[in-house]
Amino acid sequence: AAAALETSGDFSVEECAGRFEILSRTGNIYFKSGSTRLAAESAPLLDSLADIIARAIDQIDRERLVTLTVDLTNIPSPTGFEGDMARAVHEVLKGAGLDATLQPIGDERYNAVGRLQGQGGGKSLMFNGHLDTSFGPEQAHRGIGYECRGTVIDDEWIYGMGTFNMKSAMATY
Repeated sequence: AAAALETSGDFSVEECAGRFEILSRTGNIYFKSGSTRLAAESAPLLDSLADIIARAIDQIDRERLVTLTVDLTNIPSPTGFEGDMARAVHEVLKGAGLDATLQPIGDERYNAVGRLQGQGGGKSLMFNGHLDTSFGPEQAHRGIGYECRGTVIDDEWIYGMGTFNMKSAMATY
């Protein structure tokens, strides 16, 4: 299998965008007919990506993601009252260098939209999630998982309203 073009080092935002642009054009990921299993024809591309993926994983800042998840969990955002959460996610997107906007959808309700422009005409990739938590602070009496306060247990588990249903995913996007 072909090796990755870069054998070491970090990627800049522009270089990452370029890699995704290339991947979006290759069409070299194949699935077995009627199955979710990858076909053998996918192996060369996947083998060539293994090093790049490993280096990308090495760049994950676990502490930053845990802190962001806790910070987002600390923002009450029951359905209909997601304004503060949207503003927080908007700031995170801006801080990451994305073209970020708040799209009004109602009274104090917004979509937080971030866009990283590619360099060509390839396919787009969208991460999508909701900002509300169905319940609010009034459910805190039900236990630690219902509190609008992020709590890290055993340096591994994060509890609090919304961590299991979208806030941890929003933090890791």
